[in-house]
Amino acid sequence: MRLDIWTVGLTIWISLLHVIASILFGAGFLLRRAAIPDIANEIAENDVLHTFDRPFKHAIIIVIDALRFDFIGGVDNEGIYGKYTEIFRTPYTLVSTMPENAAILRFVADPPTTTLQRLKALTTGSLPTFVEAGMNFGGGVTEEDSWIDQALRAGKRIAFTGDETWTALYPSLLDNFGSNTSAFVRPYESFNVWDLDTVDRAVEIDVSEALTHPSDWDILIGHMLGIDHAGHRFGPDTVPMNEKLAEMNIFIQNITSAIKGDEDTILFVLGDHGMDSKGDHGGDSAAETEAALFIYSSRSFIQKKPSGTQFETIDQIDFVPTFSLLMGLPIPFSNLGAPISSVFPTDRTLASARQIVGEQIANYREKQPQFSDNSIEMLLHLARKKWAEGNTLEAGEIYSIFQRTNLLACRARWATFDLTLMALGVIVFIFAVIASFAAYIGTVNPFALGAGSIAGLFIGIIWSFCGGPHVAVTTLFSASIGSVIAYTGAIVYNTRQSFSNISGPFVALLLALVHGILLASNSFVVWESHTISFFLASIGAVLAILAMRVQDKRSKTIALAQVVAFLALVRLAEYPRMCREEQADACVSTFYASEGSTNSSDISLIILYIIAITLPSVIRAFLKMSASDEGSAGPWIEFGLRSLLLLSAAHWTLDKQISNLGMDDKAMADGLRSGRLALAGLVGIVAAFIVPVVWNRAPPLCVRVEVRQKPVAVEIYGYANANGSLYLMIELAFFLLATVCSKPVGGISLAAMQYQVLALLELFDAIGVNENTIAIVPAVFGMLAQLHFFATGHQNTLVSLQWDSAFVFTDTPKFPLAHAGFLFNTFGPFIIAASSTSLVALYKTSPADYIVDRIRKAALGLMIYTGGIAGMSAIAAFVLRRHLMMWKIFAPRFVFAVATCLVVDVVIVITSLAGLRAANIVRRVFGRIRPTV
Repeated sequence: MRLDIWTVGLTIWISLLHVIASILFGAGFLLRRAAIPDIANEIAENDVLHTFDRPFKHAIIIVIDALRFDFIGGVDNEGIYGKYTEIFRTPYTLVSTMPENAAILRFVADPPTTTLQRLKALTTGSLPTFVEAGMNFGGGVTEEDSWIDQALRAGKRIAFTGDETWTALYPSLLDNFGSNTSAFVRPYESFNVWDLDTVDRAVEIDVSEALTHPSDWDILIGHMLGIDHAGHRFGPDTVPMNEKLAEMNIFIQNITSAIKGDEDTILFVLGDHGMDSKGDHGGDSAAETEAALFIYSSRSFIQKKPSGTQFETIDQIDFVPTFSLLMGLPIPFSNLGAPISSVFPTDRTLASARQIVGEQIANYREKQPQFSDNSIEMLLHLARKKWAEGNTLEAGEIYSIFQRTNLLACRARWATFDLTLMALGVIVFIFAVIASFAAYIGTVNPFALGAGSIAGLFIGIIWSFCGGPHVAVTTLFSASIGSVIAYTGAIVYNTRQSFSNISGPFVALLLALVHGILLASNSFVVWESHTISFFLASIGAVLAILAMRVQDKRSKTIALAQVVAFLALVRLAEYPRMCREEQADACVSTFYASEGSTNSSDISLIILYIIAITLPSVIRAFLKMSASDEGSAGPWIEFGLRSLLLLSAAHWTLDKQISNLGMDDKAMADGLRSGRLALAGLVGIVAAFIVPVVWNRAPPLCVRVEVRQKPVAVEIYGYANANGSLYLMIELAFFLLATVCSKPVGGISLAAMQYQVLALLELFDAIGVNENTIAIVPAVFGMLAQLHFFATGHQNTLVSLQWDSAFVFTDTPKFPLAHAGFLFNTFGPFIIAASSTSLVALYKTSPADYIVDRIRKAALGLMIYTGGIAGMSAIAAFVLRRHLMMWKIFAPRFVFAVATCLVVDVVIVITSLAGLRAANIVRRVFGRIRPTV
């Protein structure tokens, strides 16, 4: 038992090496922009008067989440409304009839186009970083100066209603509520993409209430979520989206009517980002970055547009200095935006605004020495000289050039790499592979590992005190390297054997290297699904050759049949796909019912039901080959698995029915949603809790014992696969969890993968895999999982993440249900592959077989592959860190590779314990009985 635990301990050690490598490399590569807490000084009253006759006393800011530009600006040069603007027509109607009072602007956001990062930009005027996209659902308090804080310092009363992200970023809204203001602060939960109406209806009521009591507030903020949720849930070209646009049209019309004639109030209606053709966002395509900004006031203040110009294009951060000047507030210290030219009535007032903003940016640059640039400083010096000479218009133009040049420089430098940390991370990734090879050769007393870690720890401390990096960095790195060196040295010394028994891990590493080296090419990353398919087809061809060499005729026939089935499913797995933006017209998305929808097709649901009925029989047929379809195989697979797969299919059927309902069918939608949650919850509870508990307490052995009287003998059917058939029940539980969390086409893909896993097990068994080559099988599983990652509707991009999977088990973002749904949806194929590693070790083994080494070696085979891919992606990111496509292609690929590696590591540790438990159960039941027949 002690050796069993040490076997799992080795996988935990390799996992820790992967974690440390990821932390070190990520800390150097995915740097966050340093926040500067400085506060801007009060703006001089004379400066305000130079830009406006008087600032506005009241401002209404309505954020319509995911308000894409064409939703209100889809009008051609002939004035013909587009399909969206025809519904949401109030803004353009006011612009066309009152051009001096209203304007629509193309509002371009910096990626990542996620709400939290956009709100930071809209309030501070700063730029986001790539790594902050992952904080969209867990970001902390904003540390930089913002117009929210400036308004509160100036005694402005802020009323807020809507998305709770605002109060997470600015708890000062809540801190000031009830103390020096009678305005309300009413945040609402924002992550439930199933709910299109609750937040919007609440905002509409709250805003209407505030409009009847304008003396209670100076700034009114409302953040609506319905359009964003309709996009995520249904897509932009759907009935629910049209209904939400119509609702927003009436809402904005009511606000403009309420403030008509009030020249001291200004209205801003804006989107924080757009959405792509599927209703998702997070990336940098034009549809995702081009939001809309609508400005309206009864005061005439909009500058007349030049002839031929319909809509001005501005950066989203330009809102910050413009809003501050309009309200007579200091511009936030870290602002990088420019004043919006069309809202300043004359060229002279625009020049004054540009001078104020330019000087604010100059103050910011003084706190950022890394941005020192003589050419930019010369622009600032020239602008100040012209301003001092009284040449204000020319000075304003130079200040504008200074702002734009500085913004470009900041965008180019928003990620400063720490090459030392990146290099240390790459080294630990490499040493993790060496450690895996050493662990594959044999086990050793943990003394060597512990002694090496402690020695490395002390070396790291000395290194840090001698001028090295931070002590946390040096100790993590040195302890990792020390443990690998000590352990590997002890293995080599104790075994004193040749390296002829490492052919398995060598092939696993070779697969990782061949796959990983292509990650240095942006084209191969973009078309990675096709590359993986080609690799697997090549592997299938090699397996066909090996199958032809099998001597036994029956085994050869079975092996060749499995090769054909494996290759056919590889080919079919290429069909369901979600295209990347970079693939353009060369790719057609087939994962959903149509290009502009996130609904599954009817045919995919029909196939899902067919699979639910037939797959259990197919799985039992595999067990029948080893006579292990006896005992508990019938009730557990034929009844249990089939019932749960049917419940999963029914869950997705209800989901589609909900998608087809309109806003008037809310009661029916709520009923269907409750039924859907009940079905998914039942599958989840059985697979995650009931199956493991029953499996452990009352093991479902797939064997049958017969006693013959003449001659006296005991026949045990299924003895030769007693270990594998028992563990298969646990592997199928992981398969069920991944299936219920995946969309219907994704469930079809995972069923195909489950078949391929069993087919490969039979195939490799016929070919004859021993303990020296067993690592090859899980490595192939890893590559197969990568293929089905794409077939389940994913890409290595943020925008392809299926966020609605967080609501498979819950209708609110509760931990851990929401996180589990998202995890099994995104990494389902890899979880199946990882849970199958112990199946590789146990398949076709009996109680008399020693399987501890097999479990360890099978686990290490997949860990070498996924760890190798993570390491190769880190090397690619290190070498190509200044590549034009770094943040669009290579950085997301690195993040997904590391996340996959860590998820696989965790599942392998869990399932290795389950595999050892299965072997111990079987051994305890049978003892050392050997079959006589």
